[in-house]
Amino acid sequence: MDFGTDRIHLLILSRKLFNQQTLIIAAVIVLAIGAFGFFYSHAREYLRSIANTELSDYATHNAYSTKSELEKAVQLTQTAGESFTSIDDLSSEAAFRKLRILAHDTPFEAMILCTLDGHGIDSSGGSIDSSKLPNFKRTTYGESHIATMDIDDDSELEIIVSAPIISDGKVTGTLHGIYQSFDLTKIINVNSFGGEGYAVLVESDGDIIVPDNSSVCLNKDDENYWTFFKRGSFDSSCTYTDLLQNIQDKKSGIAVYSYGNQQREMYYTPVGVKDWYLLQMVTSDVVNNYTTPMTRMVFLLIISLCALFVIISFAVHYQMEQSRKEKAIETERFRTLADNIPGGVAELLVNDGCLVEYANDGFFQLMGYTKEDFMHGWIEGHCLRILQNEDRNSLMERIHKQIQKSNRVSVEYQIKRSDGAVCWISMAGKVIRNRQNESLVQAIITDVTVQKQQTSEIMESAKLDKMTQLYDKVSVTEIITRELQLPQNGSVNALLILDIDNFKQVNDTYGHPLGDVAIIMIAETLKKTFRSTDIKGRIGGDEFIVLLRNVRSMENVTKLLATFQQKIRELELAGKVGALSCSIGGIVIPMIKIYAFDELFKQVDHNLYSAKNSQKGSSNITTYAYVTDTERRDF
Repeated sequence: MDFGTDRIHLLILSRKLFNQQTLIIAAVIVLAIGAFGFFYSHAREYLRSIANTELSDYATHNAYSTKSELEKAVQLTQTAGESFTSIDDLSSEAAFRKLRILAHDTPFEAMILCTLDGHGIDSSGGSIDSSKLPNFKRTTYGESHIATMDIDDDSELEIIVSAPIISDGKVTGTLHGIYQSFDLTKIINVNSFGGEGYAVLVESDGDIIVPDNSSVCLNKDDENYWTFFKRGSFDSSCTYTDLLQNIQDKKSGIAVYSYGNQQREMYYTPVGVKDWYLLQMVTSDVVNNYTTPMTRMVFLLIISLCALFVIISFAVHYQMEQSRKEKAIETERFRTLADNIPGGVAELLVNDGCLVEYANDGFFQLMGYTKEDFMHGWIEGHCLRILQNEDRNSLMERIHKQIQKSNRVSVEYQIKRSDGAVCWISMAGKVIRNRQNESLVQAIITDVTVQKQQTSEIMESAKLDKMTQLYDKVSVTEIITRELQLPQNGSVNALLILDIDNFKQVNDTYGHPLGDVAIIMIAETLKKTFRSTDIKGRIGGDEFIVLLRNVRSMENVTKLLATFQQKIRELELAGKVGALSCSIGGIVIPMIKIYAFDELFKQVDHNLYSAKNSQKGSSNITTYAYVTDTERRDF
């Protein structure tokens, strides 16, 4: 009896367990079917959004490419305008020859040179009325700009790129490059959606700048696009009124419009030049044909994933384990390589007091601490804690400024080691971002104490020129030579030679005593114009040399020299202003290798005499001629 009862209870319990398992399996099946239905029902809409994203990507890319192309055209026109600054008469034969050469060497269809009185000549020799050029007056005020114009009255717009010609700080004329709008078609009409997509460039009022000749383009007559759209119809997501308002507000977006029995999907986005807009369009049938196969693929993929879930899980787990092992091996290889590099290699978290994220053994040896003491002692991995207190803020300020300018860091600073010794450290590296968007410096650290001491000894023993209180020729040559031999950290310097124009004539006219006064005044102007960290010296009776340290760009060097030359021209000698001028030759030197002073001096001296032969009181600055193409690109 008891045995039978127990058996019945066991059967009932087994049946309940079976029923529960059945319900669980049924529930899983129902959930799976529901999930399949959910994913399938949303797959088409999701993939349609992918198609729209691709459409917007094409439009954004085309808009960016168009903007970049036009900005290059503006820069090219500005650079071409600079070549006229040495020509006094822009209506001369020499100016016309220069114009023809530029028109031949640039991608412009033609170029126009105008004087301020409105006379213009094109590169074919034809006379041009500058009043017909768009915004000619704005250009004479020193502005560079882009405009459209129908030059030949043939209904095809051409793009006019204009730039002022500036000499000695004044506008002396204007230069205009004619850029056929048709040339932009090869940029914006890239293949999209198997060649069924097309794009047009319009002004904000709907006038066409770059048309499209695609067979699927609905606006066959190239009429104003807003007028053309008004005859069609838009869906509720973006009406015709919404479109015009968004264009006025300089917004981007997607619109679906119909014309006749055909429908188009369009992404509109501002180009970033004037008020121009790019319209990227594709037929809705193409979008549907694009999404339907993908929807089927997604459905089959869902079924396949369910069937292969276990296999894929094991495969992924195995692959992840293999990847982990390979990554561990690669990490160990990297650390072995880093540990064998002379000096220190470290990755530092900038915003946390230069906290060490990784460092090789050489780094801790340079710091003068064991890895355990540096990372887990009172320093806790913070590099700034072994600096002098007064140095921390200034060092961090320098690092942040360099990151903002170039995403590179190159600094020198003093540290105090565990044995009390103070040494100079050079840190140079590139800035990257981690997953938290924090700045990390991947740096090479070297000990430059010996070089600093040698430079300091040279500076202390250097002799000054008695008249100007600048370094004399021997001293300044030795100091600059030593500077060029320091470990290279990727910074940029500039070496300059400055020569007083017609100094013999100054002595003959005003006498040697006033000639000495002129030299002293120019030396004082040099001290006030250039930084205290720059190296300055007198190397001859009327010649000076300057090494500019850590310059930001060629443009900044040019502006600084223009300021210095203007100050020289404003000096008063014997009651007369403008009696003095100075010619300058120079080279910009990327500090990516060790340089010989004599070799650099020859090139600077050559640039100086090129400037003097071109126009006294001018400057000629170039990049060091023997830097390789790869090094110049990195610079």
